[in-house]
Amino acid sequence: MTLVAMRSSIALGLLLAGLSCLVGYGSDDSSKVASDASGGAQLAEGAPTMPGHGMTDLVAAIPGMADPSATVRTIPIELWNVWGPSWGKSGLSALSPGIETRIRPTPGDVSFSWGTDRPRCLVWKTYSAPDGFINFYSEDVLPGVTKMVVEDAAGRWAGAATYANTYLHTAKSRDVDLVVESGQPVVIWLNGTRLTEQDGGPFPMHLNTGWNRLLIKVLSPSSTRGVPPVYPTAGQPGNWTLRASISLPGGGPVPRLRVQCEDPERNSPSADDAAVPVRYLSTLRGPEDRRPLFVRGESTDLTLTIQAAAGSYEHFPANPHDNYEGEAWTYAAPPGPPTTSADSNVSLDQLKQAAAKHVAVSLFDFEGKRVLADHFPLDFRESAEGGLDCTVSLYRGSLPMGHYTLTTDFIDSDGRIQARDHEHAVAVVRGPVDVSRDVTSRRLSCIGHWLAVRPNAFEKLEWLHRVGVTQHQKLCQGWNVWGVKHDGEGNVTIGDAPVIDDLLDKAEEVGIRVVGDLTFGYERPDLKREGGQKTEEQNTNTRPSQVEDLARGIRLVPYGARPLPPYGTPDFEKTLHDYAHAVVSRYKDRVKLWCGDNEVDNVGAVTPAVAAVYAHASRILYDAVKEADPEAEFITASLVRRSTSTDELLRRGYARFSDHVDVHAHPYRAPRISDPLIGNSHLEGHGVLLPYLAEGTENACSVYYGEVSSPLAHAANGATGQAEGVLKQLGWTLKHPIVKSLAYLSLYDNAACLGFCNLYGDPLPANNAINVASHLLDGRPLLDDLPGLPDNIEQICVAGGDERQTLMLWSQQSQTVLIPCHGTEVDLIDLLGRTGRLSVTDGNVAVHVTPIPQLIRARFRAPGTAGEGH
Repeated sequence: MTLVAMRSSIALGLLLAGLSCLVGYGSDDSSKVASDASGGAQLAEGAPTMPGHGMTDLVAAIPGMADPSATVRTIPIELWNVWGPSWGKSGLSALSPGIETRIRPTPGDVSFSWGTDRPRCLVWKTYSAPDGFINFYSEDVLPGVTKMVVEDAAGRWAGAATYANTYLHTAKSRDVDLVVESGQPVVIWLNGTRLTEQDGGPFPMHLNTGWNRLLIKVLSPSSTRGVPPVYPTAGQPGNWTLRASISLPGGGPVPRLRVQCEDPERNSPSADDAAVPVRYLSTLRGPEDRRPLFVRGESTDLTLTIQAAAGSYEHFPANPHDNYEGEAWTYAAPPGPPTTSADSNVSLDQLKQAAAKHVAVSLFDFEGKRVLADHFPLDFRESAEGGLDCTVSLYRGSLPMGHYTLTTDFIDSDGRIQARDHEHAVAVVRGPVDVSRDVTSRRLSCIGHWLAVRPNAFEKLEWLHRVGVTQHQKLCQGWNVWGVKHDGEGNVTIGDAPVIDDLLDKAEEVGIRVVGDLTFGYERPDLKREGGQKTEEQNTNTRPSQVEDLARGIRLVPYGARPLPPYGTPDFEKTLHDYAHAVVSRYKDRVKLWCGDNEVDNVGAVTPAVAAVYAHASRILYDAVKEADPEAEFITASLVRRSTSTDELLRRGYARFSDHVDVHAHPYRAPRISDPLIGNSHLEGHGVLLPYLAEGTENACSVYYGEVSSPLAHAANGATGQAEGVLKQLGWTLKHPIVKSLAYLSLYDNAACLGFCNLYGDPLPANNAINVASHLLDGRPLLDDLPGLPDNIEQICVAGGDERQTLMLWSQQSQTVLIPCHGTEVDLIDLLGRTGRLSVTDGNVAVHVTPIPQLIRARFRAPGTAGEGH
């Protein structure tokens, strides 16, 4: 696939020679369009002239797009600061909810978002379009776009988000129209306020006197949106484009309008400035150096630690699609060559002279209301690493329950903004839950895979305790960490396991039930004994009569242990049995749930013969568990999709010889109650096993969602959508009793870009949501649905622990409903846990139902009519 360049390099050179990043549009009486040195604006290759061949049909059906007949009376905006592509729909909001209302980027700023499994680090860059036309499929506009959304199947499936930002200056406040042409729907913010979508007409805007910031988000076509991509050709520009034009209401140029892509509040050095390139790295902490997750009522003192160093971009990837493993530095310098260390030519005195002298901080609540604003001096001192650091006490007090965002501006000696820091987050939750009041088993859980060998394991268990999650699945798959060795000849020994013992002590202290690890490992084809068939030969021999013969000699290698004896030998059976029996016996009084390996159908070539080995190994572990502790339960090694290998596993009793089957799923949307599963689409494959394990089927078995996530990169509203999804997923689970657990992946960090924390370890609002779910929904018996509600409203009703019930409602379309209730005490709880009161009129309470789940606590049923359904 060849992508069409936006314009020739010659035309671009002429343009840059004649333009700065500041353009004037018109005067009081006439318009003035910027031109290049030759006197004429250059059109992009493939870009239509307004209204444009190939654009009219596209824009006519898109909300907010202009009638092409009106565009001739508008002036296109030519200078933009562009960021992207960011994998999925969330864009910037994956790391910070509502960031679009606050961000003020300038060229060279670095902003982060989540990718498929790693953070993505992208730079805001100037793009000059004298015709106002931007083609987001162009590498000139978005470096890395070809790899992410054209060549990569995951990118085509999930799509990408991009942003275009600019600043508009007018001498006096006035109303204007913004006409937007695009191949896709757009979201627009003016001065932090989201504009209402328009049905085919211009966006009315009010420009304030002085500078105004305009931000536009455009999603790419993708499978998850049901929009096929149309890539550019010589005759048409494709369907991921943008042109925004501005005019007076009804048409005509805006008098004395100026446009620039630099943040007008910055005092940024120019690219050829000899100033010291300063960068900052900040950390937000609470008392005792804890991350900023607080329990309601306790002190929410906030301290910001800032490091300052000299140097340009550190560990910045050459291609934005590459994995980013660096730290979240903020740069005051303009774009420059990447470096891997601080600039050694800058002395500490020079660095201190160039560093910011103050910080201006603002703390915003979830609705964007500023609750704190202050300036603090910076007293930088030499750090142990050879740079500078300082600590600033920002707040002393106790914040109400909710979720907050902290912005930080670094102020130079002239009193101007030198750089804007990445946003930090603070969460205040209700706190730990009292499981002694539970009536049913709890479903909310966390999976950490390698918790025992990761840093700050105790802190992570404490985090679970504070957000009300009472189970952790997996401590470590390594046999050696559990103190187990074998000699390859059937002899197993078990020694001390101090790391495991200490973690179990901590888990018991904070009330976390631990699911232990019992693993058989994965096939190692290179260890097959002589005479064994190659993988490609096994793939062609799948008749049941041959599978067992093909399996003999296959070698499994567990983590932290030597290869097991060959399958089919007595030593293989004895090694696995004695290992499981010894571990379960040792921890009989401390661990009652045991789980297997991770995604065995997703590692290597799982042929029917390999599946046969896995199924038999799993049965050995199951039998050993029951022999060592009849009260213990065994969860299989996890699966992710329906395939010939999972069919073979199930045919050989994989589900029958277990207490639960472990299924992993990372969905691209939150479920509806009527959905048959919580996983991704059937086409994509993950999570579709539930219908084959349901009651009445041959493999009927309860299911642990042993690794699950709430949509984050896939949510158009990012971290807010993730919080909404947590409540909807638990609601779905309560209606599907086959599912016994939802184990969220590393909810105490950002593992695989799916956890409940941002890149800096700060809590996302999903922590508030899971705490709400833990207190009000989990462990409560499910009741029958309330009658009389519209069919398009999703509802979950559970017993409330007193005479009141808890009702959770959401709907795709916002609507107000009247619900009969008894008494006058009606509480409305939002997804952050904040509580308000609703009034009862004539025995009814009016509830405004929205796509965001809300919980209502009231006496919906008279005493003695509990309506318990499950």
